[in-house]
Amino acid sequence: MEHEEEEANVDGSLRHIRMLAEELYRNENPLRSSTSNSQQRTPQPAEGAMSRVHQPVFPLLEGEMVEDNVQRGLERFRAE
Repeated sequence: MEHEEEEANVDGSLRHIRMLAEELYRNENPLRSSTSNSQQRTPQPAEGAMSRVHQPVFPLLEGEMVEDNVQRGLERFRAE
């Protein structure tokens, strides 16, 4: 009985199929949907960040201290 009604109302069935397809598309692609107002936000650098004059200077490292820390770390790693 349902098939006979669907065959008689082809336009209504096609309209229903289109509505379901659009809803599925919006669910799968929420950011690309034309009815969706949500957009992905990309963080931007602060205003004037590129023109800063007083950038902090990276501290100088002492070679011996770095080597000692590396050796201590290797010893701990081997001990485990």
